[in-house]
Amino acid sequence: MLNKIKTKSELCLECLACCRVVKIPLGMGYMNSNAMVFCDARGFDIVLEDGIYFVVIPSTCPQLSEDGCKIYEDRPVSCREYDGRTDTAVNCLWGKDEVSS
Repeated sequence: MLNKIKTKSELCLECLACCRVVKIPLGMGYMNSNAMVFCDARGFDIVLEDGIYFVVIPSTCPQLSEDGCKIYEDRPVSCREYDGRTDTAVNCLWGKDEVSS
């Protein structure tokens, strides 16, 4: 049996990882022990990507339902342009599976 190559849309609708987390860039001035303790006490992770620190906050999008994204066909530009292949904060399926355009 041949494996079906999935489209980006199919992978997005199957994964939805980016719909469950928010990643916010932090300026270098915010990266000190107080910021680390603050984030740690609240259960937030801090990741370093290309010299930039990000705080990773678990947060489910209000448009996400048990059936998936309620507004997928009319989702915002930021959702349409999001590239999960370059985001270490989420475990995106896109780029980790065979993808067709």
